[in-house]
Amino acid sequence: MIPGLSLVRHEQPDRRAVADAMHVMDRAFDPVYGEACTAGQLAGVMTMPGTWLTIASVYAAPLGFALVRSVLDECELLLLAVDPLWRGRGIGNNLLNHSLSTARSLG
Repeated sequence: MIPGLSLVRHEQPDRRAVADAMHVMDRAFDPVYGEACTAGQLAGVMTMPGTWLTIASVYAAPLGFALVRSVLDECELLLLAVDPLWRGRGIGNNLLNHSLSTARSLG
C-alpha cells in the first residue's frame, strides 16, 4: 500500500470529486479512443440511484478513480482509471477491491 493513500466514496454528485476524476481521466485516456467521458456526463451518471464514485488520492492529490453502478443484486464497474505516472503501484487493485467490498456490503 502506498503511504498516505486514501479511498473516498461519493454517492452524490460532488464538484470536487468530479473534478478529481476528470483530472485523472484527462491523463489516463487517450482522446483518440473516445473512452473518457466529460465532466457533465460523469456528473449525470452520478445522479443515477445506486451509483458511486471512489477517488484514490495521496495527500489530496487524485491518482485514480472507480465509477460503479448497483442495480438490484448486481453491480457494474463502469470505469476505472489510474494516472499513468502512478500505475503499477496497486492503486487500481485497491480501487477494485474497495468497489467489490462496497458491492458485497450492499448485497
